[in-house]
Amino acid sequence: MKNTLDKQCLIKQPAGLGDIILCQKIADTIIKRGYKIIWPVIDQYYDTLTKHMQKEGITYFKEKDDFPLKELYNSPYKVPVTVKETQDLYLPLQMADQSFPGESALKAKFKILALDHNGWQDNFVFNRDVNKEDVLYYKELELSDDEEYILVNNLYGSPPHTVKKDIPLYTTSKIIEIEMMDGYSMFDWSKVIECATEIYCVDTSLFYLIDMLDLKAGKLEAYSKFNPPHFMHTEGLFKASWNYNE
Repeated sequence: MKNTLDKQCLIKQPAGLGDIILCQKIADTIIKRGYKIIWPVIDQYYDTLTKHMQKEGITYFKEKDDFPLKELYNSPYKVPVTVKETQDLYLPLQMADQSFPGESALKAKFKILALDHNGWQDNFVFNRDVNKEDVLYYKELELSDDEEYILVNNLYGSPPHTVKKDIPLYTTSKIIEIEMMDGYSMFDWSKVIECATEIYCVDTSLFYLIDMLDLKAGKLEAYSKFNPPHFMHTEGLFKASWNYNE
C-alpha cells in the first residue's frame, strides 16, 4: 500500500469552467485527506487554469496528455472508486448527476461524497493579471475611468460548443458585450465587470467570478440558458443579489 502522501486522486470534470470552480471545495477536501489531485481539462481551459487557478496539491493536465490513472478516465464508473492495491481514488464528478436524477447537476457532485456545497467561495482562489485587465479595459474596449456602461454576457457553454442567447435589452446607455477574444480569459474581464453600472448575464461560469468581485453595479439581471427557463441547478449557490428572470 502507498504511503499516505503518495496517494493520488483523479478527478473527471474536464469542462464547465463554473463546475471546475465549484469543485475546488471538493478538491481541497480530498487534499486534506492526503491525496494529490490529478485534474485533466479540455485544451481551451488548460492555460487559464494553470495561470489563474494554480493551487498546491492540484496538477492540471490536458485530456490528451498521459497522466496518472488514465486507464480509469474513460471507464464506465459513475461513482467514486478506490483502487484497492494503491488506495488511489477516482472521482467521476462529471457523471454525478446520473446518481441523483431530477436533482441539481452541480450539487450532485457534492452529494456523491456526502459533502456540503455551501461556502464554495472560500475555496475559489484565483490570480488576477492587472496589467492585462487594464489593456482590455482601456485599449481593447476603449473605456475610460468612471465611464458608465451596461455589461452584457449572452454566451454560455464550454468552447468550442459555446452558444449565444438573445437577451432583449432596451436602453440608451452604452453597452459592452463580453466576447471571446484571443489572448484573454474570463478572469481578464474582472475590471470590466467591477466597473459596470449594470450587469445582464445568462446563467454561466461568470456568476462564480462575479460573486468574488467588488462590484459597482447595483442591478444584476440573470437569464436562464434552459427552455423552459429555470435556475434549479444553481439555486442558492451565489451571494450576489441577482434578479432571476424566468
